[in-house]
Amino acid sequence: MTPAITPLFATSLAAGSIREEPGLSGELHAAIRAQYAVETCVLPLRAGESWRSQDDMFKWGGAGVNRLQRLLGTAADRLTIDTGRKGPPRYRWHSALRAHVARAGEAATAKHRPDAFWAGQCFIDDGYDGGQDSSAGGEVEIEDPRLPMTLMEAPELRLRLDLKTSATYRETVRIRPVRERLLLYPGWLRIDHLPFHGPGERTWITIDLVAQRCPA
Repeated sequence: MTPAITPLFATSLAAGSIREEPGLSGELHAAIRAQYAVETCVLPLRAGESWRSQDDMFKWGGAGVNRLQRLLGTAADRLTIDTGRKGPPRYRWHSALRAHVARAGEAATAKHRPDAFWAGQCFIDDGYDGGQDSSAGGEVEIEDPRLPMTLMEAPELRLRLDLKTSATYRETVRIRPVRERLLLYPGWLRIDHLPFHGPGERTWITIDLVAQRCPA
């Protein structure tokens, strides 16, 4: 018998870039830095604490937020199929955006709304200042939602993913942030940010896209 491996139960991870939108990164960065300065002046951060705004970027984010929301809506439409649709679109996307700033030694947890169909991260500045040092950390870690069941019975055994190589199942996947990279994934995935030790400051936006039913 020569077995063939077929991947089951696919989970989408969409990776793109906002670099194709001229000036968008600069607009978002300027708005975030201005709001960061205002809020941390009123309430200074504690040692080791990264900054996170409320999900109200539409109030202070300016034209850049409007452009990002349109981009996200277009991306979500391409990534999603309404199997019950027989006429005009039945859903529209409501986006909730939160800005973050982290300095060296700070960590952050990605908290998403339970009603979000899509969630994501948009990295305005990765904080690496062009460096490639892996010890800087700060990767985004995506966890298999089936844990711990996948490792309970025989923790040292792994599923072989490719019969021609030694590639095996991993319980988490780590993605190194890149400036202007946009990640979208199902809202039920657990996402974490590992401690960041880069030379610069990391600036990013947490995204929630909620599918709202259009009025009849």
